Amino acid sequence: MQEHTITIDENVAMEIINHRSLRHPNIIRFKDVVVLMPTHLAIGMEYAAGGELFDQICTVGRLSEDEARYFFHGNSKAAIFIMFSLLNNRFLNVFHSKYVTEI
Repeated sequence: MQEHTITIDENVAMEIINHRSLRHPNIIRFKDVVVLMPTHLAIGMEYAAGGELFDQICTVGRLSEDEARYFFHGNSKAAIFIMFSLLNNRFLNVFHSKYVTEI
């Protein structure tokens, strides 16, 4: 029986490089990445004092229209920034091809 070893491949390394190059106020930054073992990484990220948006929604139950508009605006600005920075991000490539081609 063959054992399969999962290692940090070049795709993961490229995602880390791409994410570290992003500089935008609405995108959490990677501060440091440490290879602990060939199969494990530790990623130090910027602290987000407001916490997770998902947790806030679960606690409050629902956002007001003004709060929702504020978060949507920030997320939209971050998504547009990533799209136009020409990074090879799988999620945004799908987002870009689906929504931009419909316009």
